[in-house]
Amino acid sequence: MENAHPNSQNSEAMNTLKNIQVITYDNDRLLINAAYAELLQHNDIVTASQLWAIDGIPVKNAIKTRGTSKTFLRDPSDGKSIEVYVKRYLKPSFKDRFKCAISLKPLFLDGAIHEWHAICRFHELGLKTMIPLAAARLGDKTCNLTMGITNYVRASDFFSLQAQVDTSRKQKIIKNIADLAGIMHSKGLAHQDFYLVHIFIRPDENDAVYLIDLQRTIIQEKLSLRWRIKDLGQITFATEPFFSSEETALFRDIYLAHNADYKNKSVSLWQAVREKACRIKQHTRKHNI
Repeated sequence: MENAHPNSQNSEAMNTLKNIQVITYDNDRLLINAAYAELLQHNDIVTASQLWAIDGIPVKNAIKTRGTSKTFLRDPSDGKSIEVYVKRYLKPSFKDRFKCAISLKPLFLDGAIHEWHAICRFHELGLKTMIPLAAARLGDKTCNLTMGITNYVRASDFFSLQAQVDTSRKQKIIKNIADLAGIMHSKGLAHQDFYLVHIFIRPDENDAVYLIDLQRTIIQEKLSLRWRIKDLGQITFATEPFFSSEETALFRDIYLAHNADYKNKSVSLWQAVREKACRIKQHTRKHNI
């Protein structure tokens, strides 16, 4: 793996990470990205319990068994603050386990560790996401630590301002998102929450797109049709207000370029995707009434 300085939050650092070298501490309960071991040691994060106990400001608590907090670490070389996020997972509730069982949905008992592996897999494939710093397991609890992505705009906000967006730039970003989806699926990965709010655009990195919140990522040797349709239905629903028919066709063409096996099945695939998007729309309307 190429070296990356611990305080590098800029484009250069995000481009240098690929294959993550992992080292373990605390009787294998703490996984650390070797490139950032010095940073973690300098901030007294060398055990699983120390990682879990990091103080931070809660920024997201979507469900009782998972929460995210923002905090800052000190760079060992110059003392500057580095924005990081710790995500903590509790053991899934009986209700959640039951719902997954009857709906045949995957259940990730080691949530933060699963997300850690998904993030590392993204880096191996050259797909852009958070930089993983560490992950830990403490009995039934797991947590992970990632570096904050800086200087970004959410894709949902970007496309909401489409009247102010240059057409060629918009098409480039659509291409970048389609490349992300196409490569992700071709390599056996599906996000399961593939909406614009989870896609970050970094203008100072030539409008590169980053995908966040990988805790439910499906990882298969060959991705099944079910997960393709789910992801594509979600992104189709999310982009419908913003994409013209030509832009939707551009997305599909680029996606299929990465998934040649589906070119001869494209009519049935996109019909299933449209039906999935319609079901999402109906569900959204029902719950917004």
